[in-house]
Amino acid sequence: MYKNTTILIVILSVLLALVNADEYKLLYNTCNGPCSSCPRDQFEDTSTFSDVSVSSYPSTKKVASVTLSYFPDNSSISVEGDFVTVSNLVVPIQNTDASRNYGNINCQYVTYYRSASDNSCGVFTLCNNPDKEDVNSSSTLPITLLSIPKDLIEILTKEGINVVEFDGVHDSNKEAFHHELRTAHGTLGTNFKFDEALLKLAPVLRVCSTISVGYDAFNVSALSQQNIALMHTPGILNDTMADTVMALVLSTARKIVNVAERVKKGEWVRTHLTLDWYGLDVHHKTMGIVGMGRIGEVLAKRAHCGFDMNILYYSRTAHKSVEEKYQAKRVELQQLLSESDYICVILPMSDETYHMFSYKEFAAMKPTAIFVNAGRGPVVDEQALIQALKENKIAGAGLDVFEQEPISMASPLLQLSNVVAVPHIGTSVPECHYNMAKLAIENLLRALKGDFSQNCVNKDSIISNKH
Repeated sequence: MYKNTTILIVILSVLLALVNADEYKLLYNTCNGPCSSCPRDQFEDTSTFSDVSVSSYPSTKKVASVTLSYFPDNSSISVEGDFVTVSNLVVPIQNTDASRNYGNINCQYVTYYRSASDNSCGVFTLCNNPDKEDVNSSSTLPITLLSIPKDLIEILTKEGINVVEFDGVHDSNKEAFHHELRTAHGTLGTNFKFDEALLKLAPVLRVCSTISVGYDAFNVSALSQQNIALMHTPGILNDTMADTVMALVLSTARKIVNVAERVKKGEWVRTHLTLDWYGLDVHHKTMGIVGMGRIGEVLAKRAHCGFDMNILYYSRTAHKSVEEKYQAKRVELQQLLSESDYICVILPMSDETYHMFSYKEFAAMKPTAIFVNAGRGPVVDEQALIQALKENKIAGAGLDVFEQEPISMASPLLQLSNVVAVPHIGTSVPECHYNMAKLAIENLLRALKGDFSQNCVNKDSIISNKH
C-alpha cells in the first residue's frame, strides 16, 4: 500500500533562551580542541551551573528555556572574533535514547563549563553578547527539539514509507526541504506557512497531517483545490487544554504569580497581609465559555463539578449534553460578557473571529472580571486589552496565546501585575504530545489509503473532488 511513498516530518524547534549575565557566571572557552582536552584549571568556578537543567531555572529570570547540551569527545570548537564554531555537535533528543547530529554550528559566545557534580563538559549556547543590554532577548538556534519519538517513526518505516526529517524549516535547510517536497506524498507536523506558493513545489503531495487541533498555518482552500487532505488531532488534548485554562483562571484570580514574586523580593514583612495581596474567589462564581467545543465541555465539567460554578456559553450551535450535565445556559455574547466573572475564550482563528474581542467587549465586562484566552492570539485585539487593563475595565487576564508569538519583551502586557502570561503551553505535556503525534501518524496512514472519515478538516471537498 505504501511502497515508494515519501513522508516529510517537520519537527518544531524550541527556541533557546538567553541567561541574564548579572545572575549567572558565564564562562568563555579558552581551549580549542575536543572537550576531553580542556583542563578544569582553564575555567573559573562553575558551581553556579550545578542546579540548572531544562526544567529548573530561577523563575525570576525572563527565560523561555535553558538547555544543557553535551559535547562528545569528537566535537571541537574554534573561536574567531565574537563567533564560535562548534563542529560535530550532537545533542540528545528529549525523552529518547537517540541523539541528533547538527554538524557544524556558528553562534556568538558558546560557553563551556564543567559540571560540579560529575566533572563532565557541557555548553551554554548564547546568541548575543551577554554584556549587552538585550541579553534577555530570544535566540533562534534550535537546540532542544520537540521530537517525534522513535517508536512512532517506526510505525511509518515498518510500512515501507521513506521518512525524511527536518528540524523546522529555516534559511539553512529551506532549499533541501523544497527539493524533498517535490517527491513527497505527505507531511507530518509544521512550523511554517503552508501556502499556495509552497504547494506549487509539491506535485505529488496527497496528505498534510498536523500535530495540532488548529490549522491556521495551512491554506485550506488551496489544499482542497489540489485535492490534498488536511488532517488534525482533535480530542486527544481536551483534558490537557482544560487543565491549562483552569490553571490560568486560578492563578490570575488569586494573584498566584504576582504574590509569589513579591515573596521572593522580600515584600512579605508582616503577618497580616494588606488588601493588595488579596485575590478573587473562583468557587460559586459564573464562568462564561466562548467556543463550546470539546475543550469547552471538559472545562465546563471542571468548573461546575469542581468549583460549583454557574456556566454560560456562547456558541453557534447548542450543546444539549453540556446543558444537561452541567446546567450550562446558552446565551448571546453580550449577556455572557456582562454576567460572567470569568470569560474563557477557546476559539480558532478565522476571518470571523479575528479581533472578536475589542475594547467594546472588554468595556461590557464586570470590573471584577477575569479574561482568559487559550484559543488563538489574534482573536483578541491586544492593544484594546492593554487599554482595558490599564483603565481597570477588568480585573485581570490570563493569556496562553498572543497576536505575535513569541510575545515581544516590549509588550505592556508583560509589565502589568494583573496579567499571567505563559508561552502557548496549553498542550505542553509529554504524554499529550506523544498521543497527538501518534494520532497524527494514524491520520496520515488512513488518508494515504483514501479514508478521510476521521479528523479530516477538508473532508467534504476531498470526497466531492473524488466524485
